[in-house]
Amino acid sequence: MVLCKMFWSQLMFNHSVIQECITFLNDIPRNTWYRDKLSQLVEGKTVMEIGCGAGVLAGYALEFGAKKYYGIDIRSNRVHFTKNLLKDLGYNNRATVWTDDFCQLTAKDVPGDIDILLCEQTGHQFQNNISISKFWQHANKIFKEKYISLPDQWCIDITVYAGQISSYSELCPKLFIDDQNLPRGYNDFVKKTQVINPIIKNTISIEPGNCSKDLEFELDLRNYASATVVISDYISFNGQRCNSISATTDWPGPIQIPVPMAGSIIKFYWDQDLRCVPNYTKGYWAYKHV
Repeated sequence: MVLCKMFWSQLMFNHSVIQECITFLNDIPRNTWYRDKLSQLVEGKTVMEIGCGAGVLAGYALEFGAKKYYGIDIRSNRVHFTKNLLKDLGYNNRATVWTDDFCQLTAKDVPGDIDILLCEQTGHQFQNNISISKFWQHANKIFKEKYISLPDQWCIDITVYAGQISSYSELCPKLFIDDQNLPRGYNDFVKKTQVINPIIKNTISIEPGNCSKDLEFELDLRNYASATVVISDYISFNGQRCNSISATTDWPGPIQIPVPMAGSIIKFYWDQDLRCVPNYTKGYWAYKHV
C-alpha cells in the first residue's frame, strides 16, 4: 500500500512543465516576494508577462484583480500549460496567452494599455537576468504608454579577494535568507560575522530608464599584486531585493575572474563576442588595465 501511494504521488508531478520549473515552484522566498508585490500593484490593471513559465505569476496577477493578463513564452508547452491552468482557475475571460518571442514583437502586436510588465527572469545573471535589460529596451520601443516593471532594477555586486582563489567553493559567500521566523536577534548576529572585505554594492544598476547603458565598471586594484573578482547579482522592486533559492540551485555560481597581474586601475566590461562554454555561451566579462 505504501509503495502504491509513493508511485501515484510521483505520477501526479511528472508533467514536463512542472519538471522544467520545479525549482522555481519550490522557491518559497522568490514566490512570496512576487506574491506580495503583485498583491499591491495589479488590481484593475492590465498586465503583460514575458515568459509565462508554469503560470505562477499569471495566477497571482489574476487572483489579485488584474483587469487583463497577457502572457507570452517562446516554449509552446509552457503556453499550453498556462492556458489550461488559467482556464481551470476560472480566469479564461481575462487572460490571453500565446507563443512568441517578445523581442520580435512590434507595437501592433501588443495592446496599447499595458500598465505592468512582468519580466521575471530569476536565474543565472548572464544567462537569464541580462535578458531583462534587452526586454526593457524593446518595451521602451513598442509600448505606447509608460509602464511599471516588476522587477524594476537589476544590480551587480562585486567582491574582491586578494590573490588567486584556488577553491572558490570554500570561500564563496553562500546565500542566507533573512528569515524573520528564525530566533529573535539571530539574523543580526549572522550579519556581525560577515568577514568579506571589500564588497562593492550596486556596482552596476540597470533600470528601464537606463537599460541601454554599457555593462562596465572600474576597480582600483593598485594595492593588489593579484586578485580574484567575483561578480554576483540580484533583482529588486522599489529597493526591495528578491531573495531566490532557485538562483543558487539550478545555475552556475557567481562569475569568478582571476586577475593574476593587478597593480593598477582595471576596467571590466561585458564582451558579447566572448564565449566561455558550457555555461556562458552568449558573452563573457573581459578586462583591461586603464
